[in-house]
Amino acid sequence: MQHALSGKRILVTQAAEFMGPALCEVLAEQGAQVVRSERALSAPGSAEEAVREAVREAGELDAVVANLAMQAPGTAAAEVGEQEWREVFAALVDPLPGLVRAAVPMMSRRGGGKILVIGSAAALRGMKCASTSAWASARSAATISAHISSTVISGTQPSLALALAAHQCGIIAGGVWANPLTEGAHLMTMSTYKSL
Repeated sequence: MQHALSGKRILVTQAAEFMGPALCEVLAEQGAQVVRSERALSAPGSAEEAVREAVREAGELDAVVANLAMQAPGTAAAEVGEQEWREVFAALVDPLPGLVRAAVPMMSRRGGGKILVIGSAAALRGMKCASTSAWASARSAATISAHISSTVISGTQPSLALALAAHQCGIIAGGVWANPLTEGAHLMTMSTYKSL
């Protein structure tokens, strides 16, 4: 299905890294106006600023693709220090609340929107390399957080998904794709971009 995203304005964070290039290519092929942000998002306030910059460039957004990226450190699990752990989580998990804070009010005004969190198979099946434990843990935290947030479980506290639903917004955890860290750099499932 060509041009399934025609007219949609979509921010892709850290567009030059991880899944960014493939995501930008496929979204553009499907007719989206892709806003590519290459700024790192680990510093406080940088996620919100990335959204503000995108709005200045393209107008109010229909979707934000949280493609959070960093090079996986090669530290063995038993040697991961506090600073490395904090830096990895600052890059791969901490930007998510800022993206939500900046995007949801705007999406609510527009009648709805989506936030897609690009996760990792590390959350589901672990990593073969024991020297990427902090990276795999952070990827798992981001992926599982979005999965839990997007799933209504009877008897639990209201999730982020329920809070966002009140604003006609949704949060989606991306699936498992081949990517530059595995074998194929240009694969994105139909179900993922159709959910935007």
